[in-house]
Amino acid sequence: MPAPALSAAPEVTVLDRSADSPTDLLYRAAVGPISADYYLPLLARFESAGRAGLSWNWAACLYTLNWMAFRSLWVAALAYVGVMIFVPLVVFGLGRLVLELSETTQMLLLLAWGTLSFVVPGVAGNALLRFELRKRMTRAITDSKTLVEACAILSAQASSRQRLIGLGVANLILLGAALGFYLAVPDDGVLARMSAGQTLERPAESGRVIDLTTPPALAAASAAASAPVEVASATSAAVATPASQPLPTVPSEIAPAPLPVKPASASPATLVALTPVPAPAPASAPSAAVTPQPLAVPVASPRRVSPAAAAPAEVKPYFINVGLFAKEANARKAQTTLQEAGLSPTTQEIGTGQGVRTRLRAGPFNTRAQADEAAEKIRALKLEAQVIQP
Repeated sequence: MPAPALSAAPEVTVLDRSADSPTDLLYRAAVGPISADYYLPLLARFESAGRAGLSWNWAACLYTLNWMAFRSLWVAALAYVGVMIFVPLVVFGLGRLVLELSETTQMLLLLAWGTLSFVVPGVAGNALLRFELRKRMTRAITDSKTLVEACAILSAQASSRQRLIGLGVANLILLGAALGFYLAVPDDGVLARMSAGQTLERPAESGRVIDLTTPPALAAASAAASAPVEVASATSAAVATPASQPLPTVPSEIAPAPLPVKPASASPATLVALTPVPAPAPASAPSAAVTPQPLAVPVASPRRVSPAAAAPAEVKPYFINVGLFAKEANARKAQTTLQEAGLSPTTQEIGTGQGVRTRLRAGPFNTRAQADEAAEKIRALKLEAQVIQP
């Protein structure tokens, strides 16, 4: 009998002849050519342990957003940006307005937040990348029929040198735009005016701002103080005139009567004019018959003059805020412009959250009409002008 024919052996498709396991091949395709020598041994160690252990990633620490964009970790990048924006709003918004935290506490919280923004991505970066790569590998195996197709899908999604160059160009464009915006915004522009509006309320709270302008109330008080002196001089003259005539009926007990007429602010010359009135010799007439009316008349006159002289002390002056300057040179330039226009500007250094600023102010003006007229003149010089009455 003829021997039975041998059945043909089944065909075997060879996927890869290397010694790497399918998991290593998938990881190599998903990581890509950039920094594969660093990530592949680390990922192999994680797979052997069955979990991601502690590790440090300098790229994730120093270039967090760029590293996440390069590795296509878009959800993690969005969460990182949200945390970076939300935390300062809580610290400097809720902490300052509601909790009333001190500046030292706010600075410590800001320092801790800045440190964690670098440390947390550096520690958790490799574990986050492993988690994302395993999800991509699972989708690639599900969408393909062979290991070669799965590796091809992962290689198309992996990071490449073209993506690295594109991120570098995008960073340069953003840096140039930020620099151009900084150079285009003047020191006395919108940002400076916003800072000026915020600092108008801070001096009253911090107590660090001292207004060097002299209010008219001081001049009115000086006028009120000098008015009784003039009245007292007239009083001394009125008293000296009858002093030359004999007063035989004035007893010695009434001689000190001119002393209450002396005002508190009377000068030494006035006191001398009042004291030399000689006390006449005592007479036999009773003291009840003597009425020192000539001495009582001048007493009421300084009391009527003082309230009238002190009344202008209630009038508040008007000032014009011209601007809040971050550079002293710009403040001096604007001050010179106002001086050439015939105004009287003053400068004052104010401490703000953005640093020391120089406030330029014109005035004082006695009426609102004068202040408005000066404000129109300042605006014609292409400067800001805001009329205030502190």
